[in-house]
Amino acid sequence: MTALALSACTTAPLSQSAVSANLVQEDAHNKLLALNVARAVNRMPMHFTQISAVRSAPYGFGLGIPGIGAEFAVGGDAASALTLRPSLNASQNVDITVLNEQDFFRGITTPVKPSLLLYYLDQGWPMSILLPVFVQSIEFFDENNRLRERVRNAPGSAEFQRFTDLLATLFNCEIDGTPTGEFVYYSGTLDGAQLKDPAGAAAAKNAGLVPVAGGKVVTQEKDAAAGFHLAADNGDLSLTMVNKPNSTACEQYKFKTGEVRDQAREVSSMVATSRAGVDRENPPGSAGHSAPAGAEKVNARLVLRSPEAMVYYLGEVVRYQNTNGQPLLFPDGPTRERDFKLFDMPVAEPDKKVFEFDYQGETYYVPPYRPANRTVHVLSLMTQIMGLQNRGTTSPATANVRIVQ
Repeated sequence: MTALALSACTTAPLSQSAVSANLVQEDAHNKLLALNVARAVNRMPMHFTQISAVRSAPYGFGLGIPGIGAEFAVGGDAASALTLRPSLNASQNVDITVLNEQDFFRGITTPVKPSLLLYYLDQGWPMSILLPVFVQSIEFFDENNRLRERVRNAPGSAEFQRFTDLLATLFNCEIDGTPTGEFVYYSGTLDGAQLKDPAGAAAAKNAGLVPVAGGKVVTQEKDAAAGFHLAADNGDLSLTMVNKPNSTACEQYKFKTGEVRDQAREVSSMVATSRAGVDRENPPGSAGHSAPAGAEKVNARLVLRSPEAMVYYLGEVVRYQNTNGQPLLFPDGPTRERDFKLFDMPVAEPDKKVFEFDYQGETYYVPPYRPANRTVHVLSLMTQIMGLQNRGTTSPATANVRIVQ
């Protein structure tokens, strides 16, 4: 019994120390992320740090190491008394890492890939949160790949209402993904028999090139009978708008784009082409693709943000709401009956709050989750995205998401 009692006295403080350290990490991380949103509100430069280590005390008293200090008098007239006083070693117990390396900034300034958006949708994250945070703008192109309209997700702008109306139409659809097969060709036509050359195959793989014939990656000589090209596969996913199961509502709510003195156009079933140009997918020496027929075909594309741009966007939302004293509402369904605040950091204390912090002479408050206020839900999303993309290996490039109606 004595052994069990000692064990309980030992493990309980250790567990409390671990929990205390985790709560310190939660509080610090949330405030560090919200602090950069506040910097964006004030158009100040962002500065990124992270907690790399939290060293909790092994005695269950949170941070710091407790001890006992003794005081006693000396000298001929001193009384024979001994005083014991508790003490707490308040040495540095949290290690902070400054994130200012080139790789870090390259990672957070690179737009996220369409596959990440599709992943979160597949995992059940609400489309109502994902699309406003991920999507910088919706662009419409005609059949000749000419830009007809760009609708920016810019809080307070004349385009913002139209953007949120377009988002509402997407609730009638599901988003599906297929590989785009975007290739950049680096060779002329090669004989199919060369696919069997192990040295050549290894060299191509080391160079990041794949054999392509007929717009597809091939591995067998029979599939490259007419020859193949070596190309870099720069494709990701094409996101296609499809009807929900047992529904045809997606067909009834097609995107429309209108310009001054221009008749409204419906989005066609053709995949939009990158702004880089239609010749991007043509191998050297091949004939270019002919323009599709039909004057009413219009294609839509989503332009995705980088993680850094997402943080700045949240600052724009907060700036508009705090300056104008009115909320920016985002759709939670096609009828817009359940509109909500995406992100909120008021400087007037709300009835309930999760945490608060000071910056530039203002105290910002973060309210708890409610169906009408998704602030902490967005903070959770941003924590994951920043962690997933805080390192980059290539220079930033604009990511394209092509959507089809």
